[in-house]
Amino acid sequence: MINLIAGEQVVPELVQHDFTAANVVAQLQKILLDRPLRSRMLDGLVKVKARLRAPESAVEGLEQTPADRAAEIILSIRNRRIADE
Repeated sequence: MINLIAGEQVVPELVQHDFTAANVVAQLQKILLDRPLRSRMLDGLVKVKARLRAPESAVEGLEQTPADRAAEIILSIRNRRIADE
């Protein structure tokens, strides 16, 4: 979900058959040993966190939770893809 919200690859995705112990260890070694890679990943996570925060213009008492913002972002991405078809 992080990569979807970011619109780019921020963290490695190991899904289904790719989620193996060997692949997890390999990805962790990259992240722990490659400081520029780790820094880019942390910067990306900071951007995603900021994107999930409620807008500053939110009406008091009606602020969205991060889960609400994530749902809103994902729905907007889906709607754009449907419109582009």
